[in-house]
Amino acid sequence: MSVWVVIPIFDEAATIARVVRAAQRHARVLVVDDGSTDASAREATAAGAEVLRHARRLGKGQALRTGITAARQRGASLIATLDGDGQHDPDDLPRLLAAARERAHAIVIGNRLATRAAAAALPRGRLVAIRVAGFFIGWTSGLRVIDTQSGFRVYRASCLDTIRPRRGGFVFETEVLLAAARAGLEVGEVPITALPRAGRRSRFRPLFDGTAIGAFLAGRVLVRCVLEARAALRDLRVRRDRGQRRAPDRRAGERSVATWRA
Repeated sequence: MSVWVVIPIFDEAATIARVVRAAQRHARVLVVDDGSTDASAREATAAGAEVLRHARRLGKGQALRTGITAARQRGASLIATLDGDGQHDPDDLPRLLAAARERAHAIVIGNRLATRAAAAALPRGRLVAIRVAGFFIGWTSGLRVIDTQSGFRVYRASCLDTIRPRRGGFVFETEVLLAAARAGLEVGEVPITALPRAGRRSRFRPLFDGTAIGAFLAGRVLVRCVLEARAALRDLRVRRDRGQRRAPDRRAGERSVATWRA
């Protein structure tokens, strides 16, 4: 299988060369420079990556879409995504790739929260946002995923014919999971090492980005509530018309989805 690694970056000159060199041990690397104002693109190119550039900053979601589209045009059958700030260890890639190769239609997520010590490496605001988002994603979709916001993932290229995420910023990862659940794709997790960031804090802004994810999920929660209300009304009608007791179909409108953990 042809494997490409897509790395979206914005002002990651301090770390991107090291990340690229480590990722190249496992696959070809495509870096998407999302309008950086520093030497990120030059550092990535010097390290051996193919670099695509946005003339201005368009956000992480658009950088990922640009990179994924380009990787597919280059014949990728498996596409890995990871961050360029050094928080992901590219040497975890073989385990994620192995899990993806075992399944025909799968999205594999690198789980940073597999242990309490690993979870402690994340900023508290980020950790709270991940857990809240995980609860609502699970409730609305049926997915049982711990680290729903991890950007370290492997996608089967064929899955991307079914899910076509359009949202930007940090909403991208959430949108992908909900689309995968609707399509009945397999979603699984593999434990990874969460490394401390070098030189700066996470670009995730708990208030702004957390609100954006929350607003996106709110619409899906509303849909779920409407489906449950319709199922309850349908059950009442059945009991009234037939005089039978039947539990409400609380999975109305959902498709079955397989989740697993390595």
